[in-house]
Amino acid sequence: MKRRNGFVSNSSSSSFFIGYGIIKDRQKLSRELMNAGYSLDDYEIKIYEVGEFDKAIEDNNWDSTWRPEDNDPTDRLIIHAGNDITLECKENIYDKEFFVVTVNNDEGDGQFAVYDMHGEFIDLVYSSVTEDYFGEQQRALINIFKDDTILEKAEYKVGAERNG
Repeated sequence: MKRRNGFVSNSSSSSFFIGYGIIKDRQKLSRELMNAGYSLDDYEIKIYEVGEFDKAIEDNNWDSTWRPEDNDPTDRLIIHAGNDITLECKENIYDKEFFVVTVNNDEGDGQFAVYDMHGEFIDLVYSSVTEDYFGEQQRALINIFKDDTILEKAEYKVGAERNG
């Protein structure tokens, strides 16, 4: 029987991709999503119509200080996509049609574990997670956020973290 010394946990590690943008060309967005193998029914992809800002907050337990009547320039929307994965939306999307993606993969710790030359666990390293880390389908999704003919004022981030 093998025993593992060092790091042992019931949680694991996951890479993530989180982003938002104001929809500029919904038809092109739908086409690019379909070409990448996504559907608007996928749980990690959401389009919110004009007037659905409050619904988005409620459905996802996001944090917001936005109130359309106060025009406070410090207002923010915090989009959550995991334990400590957040993206701060600084754009006023209250009265806009917007697109949100919250992708969490579940690779497990092995993908990120580093061992010494004796096979002893050292640490979990997430710095290798860049855009190039993701597969073709998720990179296509990232590229949608880079296309300013589809989305405007888009922001996104990628990385990895413990998910439990």
